[in-house]
Amino acid sequence: MKPNTQLNMPLKHFKNFFSKYRLGFLFFTILGVIALGSLFFFLDLEDVVRPLKNLKPWHIALLVLSDALLMLISAIRWQIVVSSFGAKVPLWKLFLYRYPMNALNYTTPLPGITGQTLGVLLLKREGMPYKTATTTLLLDTFIAVQGAIIYGVAFLAAWTLGKTFGLSHLTMLATFGLISFFGILLTLLPMFLVKTRVLDLNESRGQPPKTHSREQNTQNPHIKQFWKEKFRWIGEVFLLSLGWGRKNPEGIIKMVFFSFLGHLGSVARIFFVFLFLGSAANLVGAGVMEAFFTFSFLTPTWQGIGGFEAAGALGGSLLGYSVGIGLSVALTLRFLRLISAGLGYLLLIVYGIRILKK
Repeated sequence: MKPNTQLNMPLKHFKNFFSKYRLGFLFFTILGVIALGSLFFFLDLEDVVRPLKNLKPWHIALLVLSDALLMLISAIRWQIVVSSFGAKVPLWKLFLYRYPMNALNYTTPLPGITGQTLGVLLLKREGMPYKTATTTLLLDTFIAVQGAIIYGVAFLAAWTLGKTFGLSHLTMLATFGLISFFGILLTLLPMFLVKTRVLDLNESRGQPPKTHSREQNTQNPHIKQFWKEKFRWIGEVFLLSLGWGRKNPEGIIKMVFFSFLGHLGSVARIFFVFLFLGSAANLVGAGVMEAFFTFSFLTPTWQGIGGFEAAGALGGSLLGYSVGIGLSVALTLRFLRLISAGLGYLLLIVYGIRILKK
């Protein structure tokens, strides 16, 4: 049987990337592990363990349910762009697909690549052409990442202004909303001002998108050239999203809304984690912690190891909590990710068995 080169393309891209930069990735991961070990070495472990002892089984159950709710919101956002291409994929399937996709993102070295590749393969099994499936995931990921950055910056800015000028909690929340609104507005404005190619929704056959077939990129040993290609790829995705948004203004507004709703859900989850650990909390503080956690994944280590925990410790300290409390929050969220990843791999095994039976 002739191999499907379209399906192999993202896997080949991942393999080439990891083989070229595995030493640097391994080096930074080791640094992350050392940083994590240093946190535990210099901290009184009792300051970390004591809050964790407040967690009850029903706390964990509620947090797992909250994770499912966030998965559902992301599935709704994904379905908006999938349905715009004329595909009829049920919401419950996209919801269940999110778990194994996130499991791969949580447990493999390059989050956002392996999980998205699986998403393309799953949509391909639903009868969606490779190019269309890839485009839906690119657009969905772009909106999600864009929102996370804007809302994270908005929370940090609102908190900084609040501390500087002594603003009330309600005023800081209003400031966050205002900054988020203008941030999203400035991001979407080019959609109606910049003339770019509007994506043809019938353009679904043929070779993989140009952004996924840059053989010269995988052969060039220079890191500078690699990142030049990556930024060019990001620019193409941005232009693609502008073109899709111009043709689907209602769809882009819905996606932004569910992206915002999902971010607020993540903030609310951190708010309840603080409460479950026995600490007072507020939404602005939880939003600041979420921003620290989001930006910690910019560290070039496996799942931001070390950086994620350091972000929790730093965020907790800046917000007036102990470093131990901040680290406890980070460890609780890590534990939730492991539970979610476990559920995802169980579903992946089920999918594999069903495929083998066919």
